[in-house]
Formats: sequence, C-alpha cells, structure tokens
Amino acid sequence: MGFRVAVAISRAAWLDCVEWADTTASHETEDRRLHDLLYELNERAVLASELDPEGVALMRFYRVPAGAKHTVAEVTTLALHSGMDEHDMPIITISLAGEADYSAV
Repeated sequence: MGFRVAVAISRAAWLDCVEWADTTASHETEDRRLHDLLYELNERAVLASELDPEGVALMRFYRVPAGAKHTVAEVTTLALHSGMDEHDMPIITISLAGEADYSAV
C-alpha cells in the first residue's frame, strides 16, 4: 500500500472493520476490507504535522458492520497512533477511538 512505516491494528479495530466470517455475503471479504481500510489510511496521508502532541489523529471510516444482515456501510471513528515500536522503529497503530489498550493483533 506504499507505507514507509509499519502499520498495526488493534484486535477491537480488526473485529469491527476487517473481520468477515460470512463468505456467502456479497463482495465482502477480509482481504477486501483490510485493503479498503489501508487505502483510506494511505489516501488521507496522515502526516506528523496533522497529529496532536500525543501522536493521535482521528479518521472516520465507513464499513459494513461484521455480522450485519444488510450491506449498508456505517461510519466508525478510528484513532491513528503514531509512535515507536519495541525496536525504536516508527509505527502507526489503528484502534477504535476511545480504546484504552492499543495492543495490535
């Protein structure tokens, strides 16, 4: 997707925005949903200058809720955390807004 830093996603954000178990539903698949999420992140080009002093930016993201009986996209707000990983390498972690634990899957 063209990222120059590692990108991680929290378990809660994965379950809400990416996971898709219903293989009989229209065109939704986990691969497609992950692609859409990363594409949106890349399109918005979250720069350090856009982040608050805590290294967090919010992003509205439209997705069909997992397990939904309909295929109408609904909005969710994601928090994009810019920081360093355990090896002091830059990383962006995607989580649900308001999530206390930013541990990634």
